Amino acid sequence: RQALPDWLARYGIDCEFAASGTDHVFRDAAAFDEFGEEVRLLAEYGVGADRIDGAAYERQEPAVLPGVHGVIRFHGDASLRPDRYVAGLAHALLQRGGKIVERCEVGGLAEDGAAYRIASSSGEYRARDVLVATGAWSSPLAKTLGLAEEALGKALQPGKGYSITYDSPSLMPRHPLVLHERSVCVTAWGSGFRLGSTMEFSGYDSALNRRRLDALERGSREYLREPVGPAKREEWYGWR
Repeated sequence: RQALPDWLARYGIDCEFAASGTDHVFRDAAAFDEFGEEVRLLAEYGVGADRIDGAAYERQEPAVLPGVHGVIRFHGDASLRPDRYVAGLAHALLQRGGKIVERCEVGGLAEDGAAYRIASSSGEYRARDVLVATGAWSSPLAKTLGLAEEALGKALQPGKGYSITYDSPSLMPRHPLVLHERSVCVTAWGSGFRLGSTMEFSGYDSALNRRRLDALERGSREYLREPVGPAKREEWYGWR
Protein backbone atom coordinates (compact mmCIF):
# COMPACT_ATOMS: atom_id res chain seq x y z
CA ARG A 1 0.00 0.00 0.00
CA GLN A 2 2.78 2.47 0.88
CA ALA A 3 4.65 1.70 -2.34
CA LEU A 4 1.63 1.93 -4.64
CA PRO A 5 1.73 5.70 -5.37
CA ASP A 6 5.36 5.45 -6.51
CA TRP A 7 4.52 2.35 -8.57
CA LEU A 8 1.67 4.18 -10.34
CA ALA A 9 3.88 7.20 -11.03
CA ARG A 10 6.77 5.09 -12.33
CA TYR A 11 4.60 3.36 -14.92
CA GLY A 12 2.29 6.29 -15.68
CA ILE A 13 -0.88 4.47 -14.60
CA ASP A 14 -3.94 6.71 -14.27
CA CYS A 15 -6.53 4.73 -12.30
CA GLU A 16 -8.13 7.37 -10.05
CA PHE A 17 -6.04 6.33 -7.05
CA ALA A 18 -7.07 8.15 -3.87
CA ALA A 19 -5.55 7.74 -0.41
CA SER A 20 -8.91 8.48 1.15
CA GLY A 21 -9.25 5.84 3.86
CA THR A 22 -12.25 3.53 4.19
CA ASP A 23 -15.28 4.01 6.44
CA HIS A 24 -17.04 0.98 7.94
CA VAL A 25 -20.56 2.25 8.65
CA PHE A 26 -22.64 0.60 11.38
CA ARG A 27 -26.32 1.06 12.13
CA ASP A 28 -26.37 -1.59 14.85
CA ALA A 29 -24.72 -0.91 18.23
CA ALA A 30 -23.96 -4.57 18.96
CA ALA A 31 -22.24 -5.07 15.60
CA PHE A 32 -20.20 -1.90 16.18
CA ASP A 33 -19.07 -3.12 19.61
CA GLU A 34 -18.24 -6.59 18.31
CA PHE A 35 -16.08 -5.13 15.53
CA GLY A 36 -14.06 -3.34 18.18
CA GLU A 37 -12.14 -6.53 18.92
CA GLU A 38 -11.06 -6.78 15.28
CA VAL A 39 -9.94 -3.14 15.40
CA ARG A 40 -7.89 -3.89 18.53
CA LEU A 41 -6.16 -6.86 16.92
CA LEU A 42 -5.40 -4.93 13.73
CA ALA A 43 -3.86 -2.13 15.79
CA GLU A 44 -1.31 -4.63 17.13
CA TYR A 45 -0.08 -5.02 13.54
CA GLY A 46 0.08 -1.29 12.85
CA VAL A 47 -3.28 -0.95 11.08
CA GLY A 48 -4.73 2.18 12.63
CA ALA A 49 -8.41 3.09 12.83
CA ASP A 50 -10.51 5.91 14.27
CA ARG A 51 -13.92 5.59 15.89
CA ILE A 52 -16.47 8.24 14.87
CA ASP A 53 -19.80 8.82 16.62
CA GLY A 54 -22.81 8.28 14.36
CA ALA A 55 -24.33 11.75 14.82
CA ALA A 56 -20.97 13.41 14.14
CA TYR A 57 -20.49 11.26 11.04
CA GLU A 58 -23.90 12.17 9.66
CA ARG A 59 -22.93 15.85 9.90
CA GLN A 60 -19.73 15.32 7.93
CA GLU A 61 -21.10 12.82 5.40
CA PRO A 62 -24.36 14.06 3.84
CA ALA A 63 -24.66 10.99 1.60
CA VAL A 64 -25.73 8.69 4.45
CA LEU A 65 -29.24 8.30 5.81
CA PRO A 66 -30.02 9.06 9.47
CA GLY A 67 -29.57 6.19 11.90
CA VAL A 68 -25.80 5.65 11.83
CA HIS A 69 -24.66 4.34 15.21
CA GLY A 70 -20.93 4.64 14.59
CA VAL A 71 -18.15 4.44 12.02
CA ILE A 72 -14.70 2.87 12.02
CA ARG A 73 -12.35 4.70 9.65
CA PHE A 74 -9.24 2.89 8.44
CA HIS A 75 -7.28 5.95 7.42
CA GLY A 76 -4.45 3.97 5.81
CA ASP A 77 -6.73 2.52 3.12
CA ALA A 78 -7.00 3.78 -0.43
CA SER A 79 -9.11 3.20 -3.51
CA LEU A 80 -8.58 2.97 -7.26
CA ARG A 81 -10.49 1.98 -10.36
CA PRO A 82 -9.34 -1.61 -10.95
CA ASP A 83 -10.22 -1.89 -14.65
CA ARG A 84 -8.07 1.17 -15.38
CA TYR A 85 -5.30 -0.11 -13.14
CA VAL A 86 -5.09 -3.40 -15.03
CA ALA A 87 -5.23 -1.58 -18.38
CA GLY A 88 -2.37 0.63 -17.20
CA LEU A 89 -0.29 -2.40 -16.21
CA ALA A 90 -0.88 -3.94 -19.64
CA HIS A 91 0.13 -0.72 -21.38
CA ALA A 92 3.33 -0.49 -19.33
CA LEU A 93 4.23 -4.07 -20.21
CA LEU A 94 3.66 -3.53 -23.93
CA GLN A 95 5.75 -0.36 -23.87
CA ARG A 96 8.65 -2.39 -22.49
CA GLY A 97 8.56 -5.05 -25.18
CA GLY A 98 6.21 -7.54 -23.55
CA LYS A 99 3.49 -9.36 -25.44
CA ILE A 100 -0.04 -10.14 -24.28
CA VAL A 101 -2.14 -12.77 -26.05
CA GLU A 102 -5.76 -11.86 -25.35
CA ARG A 103 -8.96 -13.93 -25.56
CA CYS A 104 -6.86 -17.07 -25.31
CA GLU A 105 -8.01 -19.64 -22.75
CA VAL A 106 -5.31 -21.92 -21.42
CA GLY A 107 -6.59 -25.48 -21.18
CA GLY A 108 -3.56 -27.40 -19.99
CA LEU A 109 0.16 -27.52 -19.29
CA ALA A 110 2.53 -30.41 -19.91
CA GLU A 111 6.23 -30.93 -19.40
CA ASP A 112 8.14 -31.51 -22.64
CA GLY A 113 11.77 -32.25 -21.90
CA ALA A 114 13.38 -29.06 -20.61
CA ALA A 115 10.36 -26.96 -21.63
CA TYR A 116 6.59 -26.81 -21.30
CA ARG A 117 3.76 -27.12 -23.78
CA ILE A 118 0.77 -24.85 -23.20
CA ALA A 119 -2.51 -25.94 -24.78
CA SER A 120 -4.79 -23.00 -25.52
CA SER A 121 -7.84 -21.99 -27.51
CA SER A 122 -5.58 -20.29 -30.08
CA GLY A 123 -3.11 -23.12 -30.50
CA GLU A 124 -0.11 -24.56 -28.70
CA TYR A 125 2.73 -22.58 -27.18
CA ARG A 126 6.11 -23.70 -25.90
CA ALA A 127 8.11 -22.02 -23.15
CA ARG A 128 11.17 -22.68 -21.05
CA ASP A 129 9.51 -21.21 -17.94
CA VAL A 130 5.83 -20.90 -17.07
CA LEU A 131 4.38 -18.98 -14.14
CA VAL A 132 0.93 -20.17 -13.13
CA ALA A 133 -0.71 -17.08 -11.60
CA THR A 134 -4.32 -17.67 -12.52
CA GLY A 135 -6.11 -17.19 -9.23
CA ALA A 136 -9.18 -19.37 -8.98
CA TRP A 137 -8.15 -21.28 -12.12
CA SER A 138 -4.82 -22.38 -10.60
CA SER A 139 -6.24 -25.63 -9.23
CA PRO A 140 -7.48 -27.16 -12.53
CA LEU A 141 -4.31 -26.04 -14.33
CA ALA A 142 -2.11 -27.54 -11.63
CA LYS A 143 -3.89 -30.87 -12.05
CA THR A 144 -2.90 -30.98 -15.74
CA LEU A 145 0.72 -30.86 -14.56
CA GLY A 146 0.11 -33.85 -12.33
CA LEU A 147 0.47 -31.94 -9.08
CA ALA A 148 -1.08 -33.72 -6.12
CA GLU A 149 -4.70 -32.76 -5.51
CA GLU A 150 -3.86 -32.17 -1.86
CA ALA A 151 -1.46 -29.39 -2.90
CA LEU A 152 -4.06 -27.19 -4.59
CA GLY A 153 -7.24 -28.99 -5.55
CA LYS A 154 -8.80 -29.07 -2.10
CA ALA A 155 -7.22 -25.85 -0.86
CA LEU A 156 -8.47 -23.57 -3.63
CA GLN A 157 -12.01 -22.93 -4.76
CA PRO A 158 -13.48 -19.83 -6.40
CA GLY A 159 -15.49 -17.37 -4.34
CA LYS A 160 -17.71 -15.37 -6.66
CA GLY A 161 -18.00 -11.66 -5.94
CA TYR A 162 -20.43 -9.29 -7.67
CA SER A 163 -20.44 -5.60 -8.52
CA ILE A 164 -22.64 -3.04 -10.27
CA THR A 165 -21.13 0.10 -11.79
CA TYR A 166 -23.21 3.24 -12.44
CA ASP A 167 -22.82 6.79 -13.59
CA SER A 168 -22.20 9.03 -10.60
CA PRO A 169 -25.24 10.07 -8.53
CA SER A 170 -25.45 13.74 -7.58
CA LEU A 171 -24.73 12.97 -3.90
CA MET A 172 -21.80 10.60 -3.48
CA PRO A 173 -19.93 9.49 -0.34
CA ARG A 174 -16.69 11.33 0.34
CA HIS A 175 -14.87 8.10 1.25
CA PRO A 176 -15.19 4.48 0.17
CA LEU A 177 -17.71 2.78 2.46
CA VAL A 178 -18.33 -0.67 3.84
CA LEU A 179 -22.00 -0.93 4.80
CA HIS A 180 -21.10 -3.34 7.51
CA GLU A 181 -24.28 -5.20 8.44
CA ARG A 182 -25.06 -5.80 4.75
CA SER A 183 -21.44 -6.46 3.64
CA VAL A 184 -21.81 -4.04 0.72
CA CYS A 185 -18.83 -1.99 -0.44
CA VAL A 186 -19.38 1.44 -2.01
CA THR A 187 -16.71 3.11 -4.14
CA ALA A 188 -17.16 6.57 -5.65
CA TRP A 189 -14.73 7.72 -8.36
CA GLY A 190 -14.75 10.83 -10.45
CA SER A 191 -15.88 8.65 -13.35
CA GLY A 192 -18.46 6.46 -11.67
CA PHE A 193 -20.01 4.74 -8.68
CA ARG A 194 -19.80 1.07 -7.73
CA LEU A 195 -21.55 -1.31 -5.35
CA GLY A 196 -19.75 -4.57 -4.76
CA SER A 197 -19.08 -7.52 -2.48
CA THR A 198 -20.65 -10.91 -1.64
CA MET A 199 -18.88 -14.26 -1.50
CA GLU A 200 -20.77 -17.01 -3.32
CA PHE A 201 -19.38 -20.53 -3.45
CA SER A 202 -20.86 -21.99 -6.63
CA GLY A 203 -17.85 -23.68 -8.23
CA TYR A 204 -17.04 -22.41 -11.71
CA ASP A 205 -20.59 -21.39 -12.54
CA SER A 206 -20.37 -18.38 -14.86
CA ALA A 207 -23.96 -17.14 -14.51
CA LEU A 208 -24.90 -13.81 -12.96
CA ASN A 209 -27.06 -14.43 -9.91
CA ARG A 210 -29.82 -11.80 -9.97
CA ARG A 211 -30.55 -12.29 -6.27
CA ARG A 212 -26.98 -11.35 -5.41
CA LEU A 213 -27.06 -8.24 -7.58
CA ASP A 214 -30.42 -7.16 -6.16
CA ALA A 215 -29.05 -7.61 -2.64
CA LEU A 216 -26.33 -5.04 -3.35
CA GLU A 217 -28.90 -2.38 -4.27
CA ARG A 218 -31.19 -3.37 -1.43
CA GLY A 219 -28.38 -3.02 1.10
CA SER A 220 -27.34 0.34 -0.31
CA ARG A 221 -30.88 1.68 0.09
CA GLU A 222 -30.69 1.11 3.85
CA TYR A 223 -27.68 3.43 4.22
CA LEU A 224 -27.50 5.98 1.39
CA ARG A 225 -29.71 8.85 0.30
CA GLU A 226 -28.85 8.10 -3.34
CA PRO A 227 -28.19 4.34 -3.28
CA VAL A 228 -27.66 3.89 -7.04
CA GLY A 229 -26.50 6.02 -9.94
CA PRO A 230 -28.71 7.49 -12.66
CA ALA A 231 -27.55 4.96 -15.28
CA LYS A 232 -26.28 1.40 -14.86
CA ARG A 233 -23.11 0.73 -16.85
CA GLU A 234 -22.08 -2.79 -15.89
CA GLU A 235 -23.16 -5.82 -13.90
CA TRP A 236 -20.17 -8.05 -13.26
CA TYR A 237 -18.85 -11.02 -11.34
CA GLY A 238 -15.32 -12.19 -10.67
CA TRP A 239 -13.86 -15.25 -8.99
CA ARG A 240 -11.63 -14.62 -6.02
